[in-house]
Amino acid sequence: MLAATCVGAASWAPVRDRTLARIGPYGPIFNRLPGEPSDPPRPAFPGVDVGALRRAADILPRGARYLLYHVTLDRQVVQPLGLAAGLYLADCLRVRRAAEADWVLRYGARGLPAGVRPLRSHELGRGVALVRVRRA
Repeated sequence: MLAATCVGAASWAPVRDRTLARIGPYGPIFNRLPGEPSDPPRPAFPGVDVGALRRAADILPRGARYLLYHVTLDRQVVQPLGLAAGLYLADCLRVRRAAEADWVLRYGARGLPAGVRPLRSHELGRGVALVRVRRA
């Protein structure tokens, strides 16, 4: 068992794949083998300021409508950003148009989308802000 804890997660992949291939149709019900390192307690979102999203979750009232407004980033950042926002802001409704939003979560973007005016702004991190808005 001591040897299993010293082995990195990357070295488990070939062993897991060979073992699950032998199991056959029952393979999909197993997500890890005994002794294999488990997932971390919190999901990892590469390139995303998770602390800023947690602070946004503390500020946003339950049921608030928010727009995730970001500059055009590469897909490797945009997809985890949307997933992380969905996880940490699950009590709120994400909208696609600024006219429907009560709040705008600015992530790496300057200014606000057309059609809204700021009422109050909360700086959450470097380049991340939560802005209470109203329709222009």
